[in-house]
This record gives sequence, C-alpha cells and structure tokens, in this order.
Amino acid sequence: MESLSPVIATDDTRCVNCHRCISVCPVKYCINGSADAVAVNHEACIGCGSCIAVCRHGARTPLDQAGAFFADLRARIPLVVLVAPSVASVFPGNYLRLNGFLRSLGAAAVFDVSFGAELTARSYVDYLEREQPKTLLAQPCPAIVSYIELLRPELLPYLAPLESPMGHTARMIRRFYPDYADHRIAALSPCLAKKREFEETGLIDYNVTFASLATYLENTGISLADYNREPYTSPPAERGVLFSSPGGLLRTVAREKPGVAEGVRKIEGPDQVYPYLNQLEEVLAAGDNPLLVDCLNCSLGCNGGPGTTSGNRSIDLLEAPLEARLREHTGGTPADPAAIRQLVDQYWEPGLYHRTYQDRSEYALLSEPSPEEMEEILREMHKYGPEDIYHCSSCGYNDCYAMAKAIFNGINRPQNCHFFQKKEINRLHDDQKRTMEEMIEQQKEYVRQRTRSIQSLLDFSGQGFLSFGSDLRVRPEYSRECHEIFGKEIEGENLAALLYDNSRDREDLADALALIFNGASTADVVFGLLDKELVIREKQIEIDYRAIDHTVIMCSLVDVTEQRMLEEQITRVNQLREMLLAVVINRDQFAALVREADRLFELLNALVARGLDQAPHHALEGALREVHTFKANAAYLKLRKTEAAAHALEDALNDFMILADAPSVQEGLEELSGQYRQELFMVKENLGAEWIAPDETLVIPRLQLLELEHQLQEGELHPGVLADHLRKLQMVPFAPLVDRLRRLAQDLASGRGKRLADLQFQGDNFLLDRENYEALSHAATHLLRNMVDHGIERPHQRERAGKPAQGQITLGCTVEKGAVSLSFEDDGAGFDIEAIGKIAREKGLIQADAQLDTTNLLKLVFSSGFSTAGQVSAVSGRGVGLAAVKEEVKGLGGRLFLKTRLGKGSRFTIVIPLQKGVQEAS
Repeated sequence: MESLSPVIATDDTRCVNCHRCISVCPVKYCINGSADAVAVNHEACIGCGSCIAVCRHGARTPLDQAGAFFADLRARIPLVVLVAPSVASVFPGNYLRLNGFLRSLGAAAVFDVSFGAELTARSYVDYLEREQPKTLLAQPCPAIVSYIELLRPELLPYLAPLESPMGHTARMIRRFYPDYADHRIAALSPCLAKKREFEETGLIDYNVTFASLATYLENTGISLADYNREPYTSPPAERGVLFSSPGGLLRTVAREKPGVAEGVRKIEGPDQVYPYLNQLEEVLAAGDNPLLVDCLNCSLGCNGGPGTTSGNRSIDLLEAPLEARLREHTGGTPADPAAIRQLVDQYWEPGLYHRTYQDRSEYALLSEPSPEEMEEILREMHKYGPEDIYHCSSCGYNDCYAMAKAIFNGINRPQNCHFFQKKEINRLHDDQKRTMEEMIEQQKEYVRQRTRSIQSLLDFSGQGFLSFGSDLRVRPEYSRECHEIFGKEIEGENLAALLYDNSRDREDLADALALIFNGASTADVVFGLLDKELVIREKQIEIDYRAIDHTVIMCSLVDVTEQRMLEEQITRVNQLREMLLAVVINRDQFAALVREADRLFELLNALVARGLDQAPHHALEGALREVHTFKANAAYLKLRKTEAAAHALEDALNDFMILADAPSVQEGLEELSGQYRQELFMVKENLGAEWIAPDETLVIPRLQLLELEHQLQEGELHPGVLADHLRKLQMVPFAPLVDRLRRLAQDLASGRGKRLADLQFQGDNFLLDRENYEALSHAATHLLRNMVDHGIERPHQRERAGKPAQGQITLGCTVEKGAVSLSFEDDGAGFDIEAIGKIAREKGLIQADAQLDTTNLLKLVFSSGFSTAGQVSAVSGRGVGLAAVKEEVKGLGGRLFLKTRLGKGSRFTIVIPLQKGVQEAS
C-alpha cells in the first residue's frame, strides 16, 4: 500500500507554534507540535486544508503540481485537461475563455468534469437500484475518503465503490476518445486532496488548483479576456454543472431518480460532517440511516475549497455563476430527462467506473497510555489532581487527556500547555521574589517586565485572567477576554462588585479573601470554600483562584456556558438511549413492570385514602416490600428517575413507620407517580404505544396444532388431557430468566465496583405460568441484588482473602419428587452469625439471654426491616429485599432455606411444589 503524499507544506520560519492548526484539524494527531514549529504527518493527514485557512502567519501553504504542468506544456508533452465545475465560480464569465488559453498553451483537448458528474449520477442511480445498499456514502470529496480510510475503516463498505466525477471523466476519455490514448491527463481542481485520489486511482497525472492557476495568470500578466471563448471537447452537461455546490449531487441524481431526496442526508463542513461520520455506525445499528449521504468537507462545497480564490465570499455570490451557466445551457426551460439519459448512456457502461479503497488505519493508530503512564505525563504537565484539569483550548486539543496522549506518542510537549507555563511562571516568580527583596530597584524593573510579559501571555491565552491585591481592585495586567466576560474595562474595579450583585455575597467574598491577605488562613482552605462557577451577564463562568504570593491573587475565568449545556444534553440523551435499549431488550419485563405499576399505585392510593395511620403494620410492611420490588425492576430497565423516586418513597415509608409523617409519604407517592408517567410517556413517544400495552400473543408451532387436531378428530384426546395440553402451551420456560439474571448480575457488579464472572446455570428447566414466572422473577432479582451488594466482596478484599478477584454466583435447578429446587450460591463473604444475633437482640426480635442455633438465627434475616448492612444503598440495605423474597416464595406455596459459611459464601434454596402454575418441562 502506497503512502499518502504531502499536499500541505510548512514554513518553520513563519510558524509561531500557536496551535490554531491543531484546533481546527479534524484528525488532530496528524500534526506534530513537539518542537518549536509544528510539522505535518502526511501519512495521517486527510488534506482538508483547514489549517491553511486559519494560519495567520503564512506558515502553511498548499502543494499541487502546477509547476510540472506548465513545464510539460512548454515542453509540448501531449496532454488533455479536465476542468472542475467550480471553474464558473472561480473565473465568472471567463470559464470558456480559459479553454482558449489552455489550448494556446498546447492542450490537445479540454473536457468539462460537469459531464463526468452526469456520468457519476448515472452510476449512483444504477448502484442504488442494482445493489440496494443499506446506505451509500458519496465519495466525490477525497478528504472524506481519506478520513474514512484512515480513521473510520468500518465505513468503507458503505463508501460508494465508484469513481468521482473527475475519475469518471478520465475513464470516459480512455474508453471513448482513442485519439488521446497516449496523452497525459491534467485536472484543474478546487481541492488539494485530489492529488491523493489521482495517485491512488492512477487515472490523472497532474492536480493543478485554481488558486495556482490564478497566481500564474497574475504573475505573467495574462488576462483571460484576451482569449476566445472555446467550447469543451466533452458533451454538454445539464445539472452536472452544479455538482460543486452543496447538494449538487442530490439535484443531479434527483433528475434520474425522482423522489430520492426524501432518503438523502446533505451535510458539509468539518464541524458537521466528521462528527456525523463518527456516529454513523450507531445510526446504522438503530436503522435510522438515510439511503444516500451527500457529504462534503468544505462548508461552501467545492466552490469554496482550499484550492480556490473564494476567500470569505458569500455562498450566494459563489453559486450564482453556476446557476447562470445552467440557465444559459437550458434556456431557462426544464431539460428533457430522457434526452439527457440517452446522451449520457452513450458514454456509460456497467462496471467501467468502478473503484476500490484501502484501509489506511495503521497510519493513524496511536499508542494508548496506561493509567500509570497517563498519571506520570499529567504530573510532567504540573497537573496533580482534578483541580488542575482545565480542558482549555490553548493546546489545540480542547482536552487535557488528549494533550497528554499526544505527549505520550511524542507529538507534543508539556511546554505547549498554558497552565504548565502558568505554573512555571509562578515558580519563577517565587524564585525571583527572594532576590527582589534584596534589590528594590531591580525589583521594580522586574515587575514592569513581568507585567508586560504576563499581559502578552494572558492576551494570547484566549481566556479571562486578572489579578488583584488586598483592596480587591483589578490590576492593569488583565487579559482582553475579561472585557468580553464583563462587557467593560475593569482596571481598578472591585472584584467582589464585578462577580456579585448581592451586597451580602460581596461582603462574604471580601471577608474570605481578607483571611488570606491577613495571614489568618491558607489560600487552599479559603479557595476551597469559594464559588467555582457563577452566572455573569447570563453566561456560565468557571472561576479559579491562585495565590501568587501573600499580596497578589490571580483569578482565571472561563466561559463554559456551551460546555455545560452540551454536557446536560448529552446526559439526557445517553440516559434516554440507555432506558430505551433496556426496554427493547427486556420487553416482557417492561410489560410486567407496567402491570406491576398499576397494582402498586392502586395499593398505595388506597392506603393513603384510608389513612396511613389507620393501616395495620403488616400492610405498611407489605407496601414497603412492593415499592422495593418495583424499584429493583425499574433499576433493571434503566428507568433512573422512577428508581430514584421509588427510593425516596421507601425513605418516606420507613420514616412514617417510625415518626408517623404521612404528608411526606403522600408527596413521595405523587413524585413517584409523576416520574413513572413521564418515563412511560418517553417510551411511548420513542417506541410506540404497543410497548406500553403489548399484545400478549401466544405462538404455537404449526406441527403441534396439527397433532392436537388429529387427536381430536380420532377421538384420542380426553378433555382433561386437552386442557392440560392447552395449559402447557401457555406456560413460560424458566431458562430465559437465567439470561436476564446474568445481565442483571453484571450490571449490579459494575455499578458497585465489583468484578463478577458470568453467572453459571446448572440443572433442569421447568415451566411456569406468567403470574408465577413474574413472582419467581421478583424473588430471584432480590436474591441476586442482595448477593452482589452484600455477599460478593470488592476485588482487593477478595485478593486479601486468597480468593480470585472475580466473584462467582451459581444458579442450580433440579426437578424431582414433585418439586422444583432452585439454589443461588455465591463464593462471597457469607453471613456473620454472631452479628445477626447481636442485631436481633438490639432490635428486640429475641430476648437478650435467648440462645438460638444457627438455623433459627438465619431465619431472622428474612424478617421485614432486618438488615446487617452498615448503610442503605440504592440497591439494598433496608431489610426489605429478603423479606420480599420470603413473601414471593410463600405466595408460590414454596419454602426458603439459607446456608452460609463466614468468608466462604452463602446458598439460598427455594423449593416450589409442582402444581397447576409450575410444571416439569417435557
């Protein structure tokens, strides 16, 4: 695989190491900032040209083959020229005179790539109709092709396996114009990255940008107005002349395939197109993808490419000449699609314009530092804790960890971190201060120099920095960004008055800072008590204080408004996606939760209406168990707000049973109902109403129905036997519940910082009706939550005890002697029998002098409200879960047993009799 050739040159003498190039680069790690001047890793560069546009020092220049092109023309080497559609935008009114100029230099022919665009549209329509891909990424833009080859190779199957319009034009010449078979082909283009495409396909010999052509004309004093308007050698194009504009592909394809626009996503610009490609796999997995993605790197399309002279011209001014050219060709009347198709088909053959791509991801791979290596690099950057992670933009990466990764891979250095420089400055300041105390006159000069250098550094940072003394007056050396934050000049202003409108808040800040200036407290203690973020002029401003010495404090201010809004939006989207995914995967459990919610709210509303103080204690305990079970099921389905509200209602019920505070229970019930209804509505809005009340359709295999029909016709089937058959058809096997329990166990372990091997299942399967299935599901869920939360230890605790870091839970099932026996066994900490006895005596469950054996003591853990946990968690700890297990098993007519060994683990056994709702699997 050939490497990518350079398309961007760097002048080290002009580079000031400002890192603006890194900040706009979609790849970022293709730029090496480890020296005094940045360098480009051409193997990983996509050639988008973004860095050229933002470099204000002329350190970045484009590379093309204009020199070789003009030299070969002078040498009379036979060649033909392809001209991109954007020529009408770059040379408005003179694009046909350009043909006369090229022919005067010796070009044998000039072909219009607009007709190649017509061929491209024909190829796209053919591919869409013939292959019917899930989605198709348009590939006229070579920067996007390189991005996918380097950074998103998983999208290569979706990249149109077809040549670009220029590639179509070149293949058309080789196939249908034999007179130019031995001629070289040059392309006049608006794009630097086209050089990569031409080298990869081998179809075109020169990439000459319009900008280089314009420079050549200017330097030689040539005016296109002096040349005749000459037509193209190629057939005339219709909408293909618009191909260089955003949506040009869509407009051309729409003529061939009306209605295609409904399935097309048009997207352009680095800020939009690359984040879109980064998330496309997720969109494809969700099935929300468009049929065709019309994507371009440049915001203004090819008319504003890095190889043009467009500058900051309006998109309307850029596209107007192309629209005028189309009207000139069609006379302002709609073209006949059939006639255009007939013309295009003369130059189109199946398979002629096919193209392949290469996976170049090996060139873009970087080493990932280990946590220890990352920590070491951060220390080198003077970042010793979370308070030193600023994620500012001065390095270009906008992320401290991304900067550290670049340093780890040798493509940047700590000195390019603004806060590294800041701390180095502070250190230097302290060193110099000791000298200045002995040399007063030299100190004054040094302070003046420091003021100038700090002012320059702060202005360069793009963030708000200011300093002040004990009078809280802002000193002159503040950064320009402070003016943007406060909306005025702030020299001499009182800092407290700038930050706060309220007089009390101003006084509190002044009093706190006075503790530092007076030496009454250390800066670290006081700064820890001050506000970290404030709203100033409707902006969210992050504030950080640093003491330069006992007389000067520096304050940095960063506008984080957009960041906070984005963080909040991302959190909401991620939580919604997590909830919907859990609901889709566990549809039956969600349906059961909906039914359970109806029963729960009916029960709780009845208790509140009758008066909680009138309810018997066992009814309140039952309600508490129901809420606890509901919370567990909501947590499994990722209904986070419902889970939190249920947890709060548990607190309220517990408090009521102690303090008789009924209003808090009623408020908690209303909050739970509201949060549940809201999340239920979100499921309905995103997945449809059928997810709220799914049709419980019973699926019966056809062969089974035929067998029943035969037995009925032959009189072989007694009604009682038939009824038994029908009951079995409505039964649910136990085995699928095991898969859900596996996922639940891993989720719980992950959330509690524990490691757990996959849940092991050993034994027989059996059948339950839906009601008993849900009851057993609730019991198993509570047991599993208790075992993960209280039984399985954390990895370091297990290793100290000589156990593997990963815990193990095993589920066993045997069907014999008319009963089903389920065992849940873990290799965790086990129950402390002495602790159980102590807690039972403290709670008054047994007499202080009572002597109970181990079996009877273990029975106490199933009592409502009994818990050996030191604190209540969102998972367990109230003494409700095991009590709920006992009630569920009792409702199934079963029995519950517990065996345990301290430090070795526990085993819960549920024995359920085979009955109407529980049967052996045949």
